[in-house]
Amino acid sequence: MCSADYMRPAGVLSWLLGDHLGSTTVTVDGVSGARMAELWYKPWGESRDAAFGVTPTARRFTGQVLDSVADKVTVCSQADGACRAITLRQAQGEL
Repeated sequence: MCSADYMRPAGVLSWLLGDHLGSTTVTVDGVSGARMAELWYKPWGESRDAAFGVTPTARRFTGQVLDSVADKVTVCSQADGACRAITLRQAQGEL
C-alpha cells in the first residue's frame, strides 16, 4: 500500500507520495498534479541515481529524516522511543 501526505512550504501545496515502505518517492504539485520531484533508492536506502527536482521534506527512505550534511538518517526504537543518527550503511543491520 502506498501513502500520500501533503506539505505547504512557502504557501505552495505539494503532495508527497510514498512507496510500500513509507519512503518519500514522488512530489507532485497540489494544484496541477504535475510531477515536481522524484527520488530513487537502492535496497538499503542509499540514493540511486540523481534525484529529479527538489523534494520539500527531509523525510526519505522508510520515512526517516535525512541529515544531508552528515549523510545520516535518524532512526527511533519502537521499544523505548529513543532516537539516534546513523549512517545508511549502519541502518542495513537494523532494518
